[in-house]
Amino acid sequence: MKLTFEQFYTELQKNEPWFDQMKLRYFRKDLKDVANQCYIFLLASEQRWKAQDFQDFRKCYQSFLSKSPDKVSAPVLQQEEVKQETH
Repeated sequence: MKLTFEQFYTELQKNEPWFDQMKLRYFRKDLKDVANQCYIFLLASEQRWKAQDFQDFRKCYQSFLSKSPDKVSAPVLQQEEVKQETH
């Protein structure tokens, strides 16, 4: 079965209670990027991919999430407060 990444990611999200928990638990992760890594891994696992068992795919994805680094966030510039002297 040929599933594009977008179809794969949409299918993962269909289990709403589970995916909501993933968003809460792994809020510091890039969920879509990790899903893409998991997708590529599963494509290489021929027998696993042919089974199209999304319960197994969700477990695999969750494992990838737990091991992935937090997403990189842009640095925040902190400015010092300028104190005005009164005479």
